[in-house]
Amino acid sequence: MKTGFSFIKFTALALAIVAVASCKNGNSEAGYSGTYHAIMPAADCPGINTILRLDTNGTYIIDRVYIDRSNSAYQEKGKYTVSGDRLTLISDENDTTLLKAVDGLLKWLDRQGNEITGDLAGNYTLKPGGEILWPDGNDGAYLTGDWVEPVPGMSGQTQGVSLKEDGTAESINMATLRYEQWDRIDNILFLKGKSIGNGQTIDFTDTLLIKGLTADSLTVIRDGVEIRYARKTE
Repeated sequence: MKTGFSFIKFTALALAIVAVASCKNGNSEAGYSGTYHAIMPAADCPGINTILRLDTNGTYIIDRVYIDRSNSAYQEKGKYTVSGDRLTLISDENDTTLLKAVDGLLKWLDRQGNEITGDLAGNYTLKPGGEILWPDGNDGAYLTGDWVEPVPGMSGQTQGVSLKEDGTAESINMATLRYEQWDRIDNILFLKGKSIGNGQTIDFTDTLLIKGLTADSLTVIRDGVEIRYARKTE
């Protein structure tokens, strides 16, 4: 009886040690699940909006949208594994991407697994996008409507954007900034339009990270600055 009891205790202890070792080896895809975003450099356009989604089941999706290019959205799917602070993504086409986790961020690595250096190194860092609870589970439909914010230094004046159901957009009280189209991928809102001034018209794409959405408010982050919009109901 004593021998059997000792064997049971030994087996339980061994299983516990294996479980702990497994955790220390970083085999925890759930720890990095979520949405990450970066605007990566491109040779022939202002940049590539890159949205990485890591699922808890070890699968991933990367959406890439080339800024100011028509018909330039690409999607990659595959599986990923975690070892320590390193993530290895292998696409369905058998391409490999290496990432390093640093302080809640994911750094895109070169093919040798080294961090990318130089003036554009910061553009290869993906930041977490957080999770948005879309009202009533109706996905992005509640983004449509008129969204306004106070005009700095002008009491009682507002400005903003109108998002239409057909994907078109209009500026509200902004004569030199003319929004024309909008789109959304996960928590990223894209606003396309024209900047008008000094005799020039320049096409642009604003990339906004959606931080919060309710029936009456929309909070976004543009270039690190938080902007809070209210739904215009008049």
